[in-house]
Parts: sequence; structure tokens; C-alpha cells
Amino acid sequence: MASQGPFYTGTASSASGPAPETAEAWVTPTGVQGVAGTEATITAATYDSPDVSQRLICRNFGFTVPAGATINGVVVEINRRSIIASSGKDYRVQLGSNVAAGTLVGDNKADTATIWPTTSAIKTYGSAVDGWNASLTPTIVNSVDFGVVLSAQANISNADIGSDFIRMTVHYTEPASVSGSFTADAIIKSAVAGSFTANAVIRNAVTGSFTVDAVVRRTETASFAADAMLRRTESGSFTANAVISSIVSGSFTLDAEIGAFVPAGAAWVAPPADAEAVTDTTPTFTFNMPPAATGDMYFEIHLDTVNTFDSGNLLVYRSYPDATGWEYYNGSAWTPMPASGVPVAHVGRQGRFTVPSPLSNNTWFRRVRAGS
Repeated sequence: MASQGPFYTGTASSASGPAPETAEAWVTPTGVQGVAGTEATITAATYDSPDVSQRLICRNFGFTVPAGATINGVVVEINRRSIIASSGKDYRVQLGSNVAAGTLVGDNKADTATIWPTTSAIKTYGSAVDGWNASLTPTIVNSVDFGVVLSAQANISNADIGSDFIRMTVHYTEPASVSGSFTADAIIKSAVAGSFTANAVIRNAVTGSFTVDAVVRRTETASFAADAMLRRTESGSFTANAVISSIVSGSFTLDAEIGAFVPAGAAWVAPPADAEAVTDTTPTFTFNMPPAATGDMYFEIHLDTVNTFDSGNLLVYRSYPDATGWEYYNGSAWTPMPASGVPVAHVGRQGRFTVPSPLSNNTWFRRVRAGS
């Protein structure tokens, strides 16, 4: 379940409702638009028991619940007090699809039995699973007209009351997308087909056209434009501004690096021909470096359960930018490989890499390539 809020009301006003919510207007109703020490108050000498105040209308909370989501619950929090002891209590706490126009929906959650305390205290109405019997939708809660109204009943003669803030949280279940066109600021967890624009993460996609500002976790086929990372792809055409971690086939255009491994424009050095089966679950791979390079050298190891290195089990380890587990032989001892690569003076000797986490119980094949 997702949620948005708590958000403070963006617009607050006082207005008469149907009788008996007509007695006294709230002074400085905008005092509930945040925690600023300014209160919406009623201190008129004519506010006497059993008078009921006008409605304090709070709307424009700024929700952006995604289309297709299910609203599970709404929580309203009101910070209120009796300025003079025992002055007031709830008469109405109710949601509205257009509160300024008096269109209220669902239950009145007012606690009419509890006198407001003399020290400001927050009273909570509703819960993450309480929809107030209001049949709420994303369209309703996202509207600037959606909100909550508060009216209070005087409990004594010459009652004085105040409220410092009113805020709201909406709890909802995200839509399960199968097909269509999507715009998201956070996460599309699973999609089968469609066109997607996302500012964060597409967890799993099979077909479609994707524009992403962060991460595409796994894709099968499609055309992609990404500003950050494609974790794994099988085939397709890709445009990325940062990192493609693993690639099997396709056409690639990158503004930075493939796998954060070989700097853009660097020439590949022909890799040694060493593909072999291994059964150790935490192996250390030793390999011969190419005999020459034009600069410091980086390495990449592919591990797969097939010697064609094209299955869904393919693992790719690179010495750049994280050289953890990588070493090279400097002529007299094994030396940790710097993130900048093996110094060109030592190219042509041996390198080795220890797998950081155990492999599953399979026969694994490996191959090594290098770049400078």
C-alpha cells in the first residue's frame, strides 16, 4: 500500500453551512495552513453553548494519486484547543468532493463527546483502511476542491477555541498495469505492453517503448532511452546516458560507458581466448592480460551456465568503477587492482578476480575481455 501525505491544507476559509452551522465565523482561517503558530480562532463573546460554529473549510491538499489506484483510507489530523477551559467540542469533521460548494461525502467523523483540551493536541480521524464510506477516487482526492470541513460546538458561555493546523494523508493501492500509456514519478512495478515515461524505476517490462530517468531493471525487447541505467537487456535498440550493466545483443548508443567499464571512445584490446568450466561456488579466476595496451587496463569477466554466454543466468563483473576482488601481479606479488585500471607498466602479466558471492550449484563457463 502506498500513501501521500500528511499534507497541510493549501486553502482555508470560513463559511456558513446549513443550520445550525451558522453561529460564529472563524477568524484568520488561514491559520490552519501549516505549523506557523497562527491559529484559526473563534473568540466572540456571543459564542455560547449550544452554538455551532461556521464551517472551517480546508481544501487544496495537493494530492497526486495515480489514475487507476484504489483509495483504501484517509487520515485527517486536527490540532485544536479550548482557549478557555472546556470551551468546545467537535460538531462536524467530514470530507467533501467540493467542500467550498458544500458537497460533503461519507461519514461525519466528529467526536462529539470529547471536550477540546486547553493545550493544543492533535486529534486523528480515520485510518489507512478507513475510506469514510465516501467512495473516493484518484480524480476526487487530486482535485483542489477536495478537502475536509470542521465545525465546533460551544460547550460553555463565551467560549473561545482555536485550531493550529489541519492535515491529511491518503492511503491507496497502486494500479496493476497491463497495457496502456503511463506517466509515473516513482515506480512502475510490472508492465506488459505500452508506452512508458517514468522518473524512477520500471521493474519489469516485456514489450513497449520506454523513456526512463533512472533504472530499467529488466527488459526483453523494445526501444529505450534512459538517463541512468539499464540493468539487463536481451535485445533491442538502446540510448542511455550512463550505464548498461549487461547486454547480450542489440544496437547501442551511449553518452558515457557500457557497464561503467570502458571509457567512451576507448579501443578494445583483443581478449585472451579462455573459456573454461568451473564448479567451485566461490572461485578465484586467474587470467593472462593482453600483452600490450595504450593505457591503463580494465577487465571484465562473464560467467554463464552455457558456453555461448547468452542465457538468462549471465553474470558480468567489471574492474571499474569498483575494483573490489580484482588483483594483478606486479612482478613480485599480487596487488589490489586500482579503480583506474592496471598500470600500463604491468600489462601483459597475470590478473585474477574472486567472485564476491557464492555461485549456484551449476557448471559455470567464464570468459575474459580487457579494454584500455
